[in-house]
Amino acid sequence: MAYLNDGETGKGALQLIVQALSFRAKERKRRGGNGMCG
Repeated sequence: MAYLNDGETGKGALQLIVQALSFRAKERKRRGGNGMCG
């Protein structure tokens, strides 16, 4: 998380993290919460 102080780079990294988390949340919902592998 060292890039958070870089402004634009930090924003991009945060957006990627948020997108990944939301994608995984959607996948988990679609699978009924049984997919525990990553």
